[in-house]
Amino acid sequence: SLLAGTSITLNSAINLGGGDAVLTAGNGAITQPGGSITADLLTANATAGVTLMTNVNSLSVVNSGVAGNIAITEANGLTVASLVNAAAAGQISLVSTTGNIGLNNGSVSSQGGNISLTATAGASVDADVAADALAAANLQTLTSISSNGAVSLNAATGIGTTQVSGLGIG
Repeated sequence: SLLAGTSITLNSAINLGGGDAVLTAGNGAITQPGGSITADLLTANATAGVTLMTNVNSLSVVNSGVAGNIAITEANGLTVASLVNAAAAGQISLVSTTGNIGLNNGSVSSQGGNISLTATAGASVDADVAADALAAANLQTLTSISSNGAVSLNAATGIGTTQVSGLGIG
């Protein structure tokens, strides 16, 4: 775990193997101009945006500030536990260069900025099918992506069932 009162800048690769990584920038951004983070679960919390290169199995990123974007470039496939931007115009961009992007229910949310999810060589899939089956049995609809901005889903091998909600999205 790395907790900073202001921003965090990572200038080289971090390899935790199967361990988990937690990054918290209490009053600033998390950036990584060089290298990538390798871990099982990456949790990153910031108030002015997050820009990271990753090689993780599961991702949870929250930008809780009034400004800043989230930009993640993933080396392989991953499951998105949460990808949330509270900034009014904060963008979310997630690119998986070789694998699938799995979305948990309610996992991707932007207050007003655009969302772009791209699986360059993989698919965008529903990562929690069991929760979907339970919701369907109870006549509920679960939303994977919520935004008041534009939503773009791109995948080389297909886009699975994904619920999207927001202004102007029907």
